[in-house]
Amino acid sequence: MHIIAFSEIKWSYLTTRKQQLLRRFPADWKILFLEPYKAGLENHFRPWRAMPNITVVTMPFLKNLSPGSLQRLISYSVVRDVYYWLTAAWVRMAIAITGFSRAEVSFVSNLYAVPYLSTGKKIVYDMNDHHLAFENTPVWLAENLSKLCVLADRVVVSCRVLSEVCPADHAKIRYIGNGVDTVLFDIGDEIPESRPPETTKEILYVGAISEIVDFGLLKILLSRMSEGHRLKMVGPIFPSVAHKMKEILENNPHVASWIPAQPQRELGGFIRRSSVCLIPFLKTDLTRYANPNKAYEYLSLGKTVVATNASAALDEMREYIHVADNPEEFISLALADYSDERAEVRKMRCDFARKNDWMLKAREYTELLRELCNE
Repeated sequence: MHIIAFSEIKWSYLTTRKQQLLRRFPADWKILFLEPYKAGLENHFRPWRAMPNITVVTMPFLKNLSPGSLQRLISYSVVRDVYYWLTAAWVRMAIAITGFSRAEVSFVSNLYAVPYLSTGKKIVYDMNDHHLAFENTPVWLAENLSKLCVLADRVVVSCRVLSEVCPADHAKIRYIGNGVDTVLFDIGDEIPESRPPETTKEILYVGAISEIVDFGLLKILLSRMSEGHRLKMVGPIFPSVAHKMKEILENNPHVASWIPAQPQRELGGFIRRSSVCLIPFLKTDLTRYANPNKAYEYLSLGKTVVATNASAALDEMREYIHVADNPEEFISLALADYSDERAEVRKMRCDFARKNDWMLKAREYTELLRELCNE
């Protein structure tokens, strides 16, 4: 099988659902991964072989435009139509020279790529977020979502409640949730730094540090922490919140620290060393429909997880994680002593994570694609 993946995320920027699934598809399936251009990051205008069966090419999708005159210009439909017409040849050429002109499936998670889709292929919309809820999303993108939901043969949602905001015929919708590489986290490398004193209780957040993080809540948490606690945040800082993160680090130098994004294989070490793992998200239209991978990553190592009640998917995990319904409850849970937690509780969390291994998700997706192509 040949698959063209139209992605809204670059292959090498963050390891997300798309990479986790695509790299676990059968080795004899060939995949062309079309990623958006992003200034300041590595772009691949020439085909780049990311894996033996996965080729990456950067495309001129209308994504990552900074608010301003260019975005205002693109808001006019006639301007977008001209742009699509001019760049369609670029996309077709990339598909042709990589040998994917006769690909059976278009795997789409990028709404900005909808005008480039070919109706001669099976189309699967992987709805991994509420794509219209991101900050600075242009109003006209809703048209692309509606069109995609009409074109798509299947819509796969990563969180069950996404079906509420998906305009597709519900007969098309399937649920395949997010997961974790349990093998990778089980053998994760040790953290490349000196071990803190045993009396230190490390509170950890791993993931993108973006607009969905509740910095106000973290400030309160830091103000209540004793000398025996330390907050560590590991992940890339989005420019839009860099000033908030800078304030936290400068005002709490002895109890707050930040480490840039680390290779996936090293995250297990950070998690293993922590006492409590956090998901401190704001409650927004975006987070309500999110199914955070970090929850499964934390649980794969049996860790105590404290989350805000921002996500419907996290709410469904209350048997395995602590979901706080208000700020005071979050602070209390984050600072609590879990040293006497029973081994069977930790094992229950690990077992839940294993049932959501990415390999199982990829197998489920593989079967869906095979069935679709046989219709």
